[in-house]
Amino acid sequence: MAAAQSRNRRPAERLQILGQAASGILLRLDDVVAVFTQQTGFPWQNPKMKKVVQCFEQKFHMKEYPSVPDIDKSQGPEELQQKGKEYCESLEEQYLTLIDAVELHGEIWKLLTEIADDYACPTFDDFPHIATAYLDLFVLYVQICLLLTQIPGREMLVSFYAYCYQWASGFADKHFARVATMLSD
Repeated sequence: MAAAQSRNRRPAERLQILGQAASGILLRLDDVVAVFTQQTGFPWQNPKMKKVVQCFEQKFHMKEYPSVPDIDKSQGPEELQQKGKEYCESLEEQYLTLIDAVELHGEIWKLLTEIADDYACPTFDDFPHIATAYLDLFVLYVQICLLLTQIPGREMLVSFYAYCYQWASGFADKHFARVATMLSD
């Protein structure tokens, strides 16, 4: 009962708010797809970074925080450390979009399951606006999932940003695990 009481009991309002937020995230994800499809010159495309890319790919699929302990510094890590802040700044907008998409994805899923579990599913005849909003939100949820899979180099974006962020700030990126889990599943 405590879990039900802690929920915001305004599903119609939440459907509308999350629907608007999802539309905005879809536009931002489209921009990320366009950037990574049309542009070149990202750190992971540098031939010197071949060993780093291999290491990051392996760690990403195991959902481990990116590190390069066994690689000779001249094979990429030295450049990453020297240009870490620059790389972080250049990748930040796209990375923050991924974080927002993952967080919104989770919130949408919570609301959709809450409505399905706690309420009688809204029928179109009785509640046409709520039923439409529910189905629209479900479609937006699926579109977010599909757009996330369309981002070329998404694993490298997340890994390089997290590594460079840690190197530049001295702190591990707290969002890495959630973003990596979402993108690798």
